[in-house]
Amino acid sequence: MQLSLDRLSLATHVRRIMVVEISMSMNTPIIDTKNCWLDINTIAKLKNVTTRAVRLAIRNKKYIARTKDQRGGKSYEILLESLEPELQTKYIQECYQALVSEEIEEPLHPINKTQEKIIPESAKKIALARLDLLKLWHDFRKDYKNKSKGNKEFLQLYNTGEVYKEIYGLVGNVSIGTLYRWNKDLGDESSNDWTRLIPKHNFSKEAEYRTSLTDEEIRIFMKILLHPNAFSIGKAISFTKYILKKKGYEILPKDITFRRYADFFKSKHYDKWVLAREGEKALKDKVEPYIVRDASVLEVGSVFISDGHRLNFQIINPFTGKL
Repeated sequence: MQLSLDRLSLATHVRRIMVVEISMSMNTPIIDTKNCWLDINTIAKLKNVTTRAVRLAIRNKKYIARTKDQRGGKSYEILLESLEPELQTKYIQECYQALVSEEIEEPLHPINKTQEKIIPESAKKIALARLDLLKLWHDFRKDYKNKSKGNKEFLQLYNTGEVYKEIYGLVGNVSIGTLYRWNKDLGDESSNDWTRLIPKHNFSKEAEYRTSLTDEEIRIFMKILLHPNAFSIGKAISFTKYILKKKGYEILPKDITFRRYADFFKSKHYDKWVLAREGEKALKDKVEPYIVRDASVLEVGSVFISDGHRLNFQIINPFTGKL
């Protein structure tokens, strides 16, 4: 009997390790089991039983459960961490595969995303102007032993707007910190790769968002971000970068680039955001227009709400006066 218990404990321990290994296959856990609640239909599919059996398990306090209001009454949700370890593993695997397996195909040759994306003409002009300004800055400093003094005089001269007028018209005032940051992005002072100096983000007057993300990066990111599991933005970024690496991307956008795009999308398309992540009821409750009824001006019988249920009492026909 003791041997059987030891084997059982070992098997349970191995399953727990599997959950951790699957969750830690990326830098951050795929699912936070301590804060993930599943509906009874999902649990029934995982266990391959009926929803009645799941409700019975909740009644017997087999799992940690909570009630959730929904149309027509209440339903139950079960904490993922309270499920058997093998069910946790199964759910994480299915969730992970649903997100990743459809996206990861055969590895491609390394892709330079700056070569793949369509660059707006205005962004190209700004990048070229930045490159020209860096070249002028380096040339100006050559005659100065004290580089700090050279930097100061160059900026004083440039920021007047009277020299290099075309560049100033596109770039505007700059600081020494900005020049050093652009110089770092360029990498090599002799480089002419202006694509490294493309503005990372910009809002146009038409409320369109210009981003350095490619169409493919946006497609993958939004597919994960608008998943019904309502992953956090940080989690969606981790998934997206993982998939892009598997596809052969070597140069990946920074997290802040993804986050800015997510914030923009949510602010401009809040209806789509809520519908995809929370469902139709949340869309009706949070987004769709509604009216507030003033109960003080109503009389008894003025308003009746049946909520789709069949009525089983008699009323007066307003046209004939009959029941």
